[in-house]
Amino acid sequence: MTGKGWIIAAVLGTFVWLGYTYRTDIGLWGINKAVVLTTNASIERNVAFGEAPWQLLDIYSQPQAAPVVIFIYGGSWSSGKKSEYAFVADAFYRKGYTVVIPDYAKYPDVTYPTFVEDVSAAIAWTFKNIAKDTNQPLYLAAHSAGAHSAALVSSDAGYLQTHDLTPSVITAFAGLAGPYNFTPEDPQYVKTFGKDNFTDMKANTHVSGNEPSTLLLHAKGDEIVAMKNALSFEDALQKENVYVETAFFPESLNHIDMVLQLHPWFENDHQILGAIDQFFTTQTHKHDTNSRTSKL
Repeated sequence: MTGKGWIIAAVLGTFVWLGYTYRTDIGLWGINKAVVLTTNASIERNVAFGEAPWQLLDIYSQPQAAPVVIFIYGGSWSSGKKSEYAFVADAFYRKGYTVVIPDYAKYPDVTYPTFVEDVSAAIAWTFKNIAKDTNQPLYLAAHSAGAHSAALVSSDAGYLQTHDLTPSVITAFAGLAGPYNFTPEDPQYVKTFGKDNFTDMKANTHVSGNEPSTLLLHAKGDEIVAMKNALSFEDALQKENVYVETAFFPESLNHIDMVLQLHPWFENDHQILGAIDQFFTTQTHKHDTNSRTSKL
């Protein structure tokens, strides 16, 4: 190996160590940078899906027509950007998907439901401009605050109706560590959603039976979002005969681990990526409506 090669290897090794050891925002940054340097995906950046300056998305395209995954990142509805999640795009790309990651408006610049409307607009744009044109299924995956917004779009038909669509354009939804049914107590979250919206902001409120097949993944060691969010959303979906699966992961995993584990270098640790991929593949055709709980 040349001197330059050793330097690159050392840099990549440092990024991986940061990601694996700290498992925090700095870890997320580290493993993302490593993937940015090594991905083989063809990337089209900053494609507009709306008129607002922040309504931009990145597309990680397969060489040929392929199933499409939209990934909605988290960040407490106040932080994050699409460029920080190249490792998620690369993970799904390696599984054979074309991947779309949009940005969305955040608090304090906006409050609820603007960020949910942005997610809806990104889904509508992706369906009309990629999935529909290529006759490919459209899957939705999301983490934390992003999973909350994604669940609202999949359960409250009003969001996609604005774009002359219904939640049926989403073939299946996978939510990681989503606060689907929480009531804000932190002052920032109270301001983000507004007390008058504490019922409307819950995904459970809108479940009607027309939701896409859903996979809810949660870590038992998550101290940020309580597992009861997944359980209550599962229950609401079951009552309306929506096909739903839940996958609960060990206490050794925390809230951020649920997205870090999507990284291609960690995917064999707990098979989170594999579980989502398998679910998406099997849900391309409608299953009988019931619910299964898997302990991974």
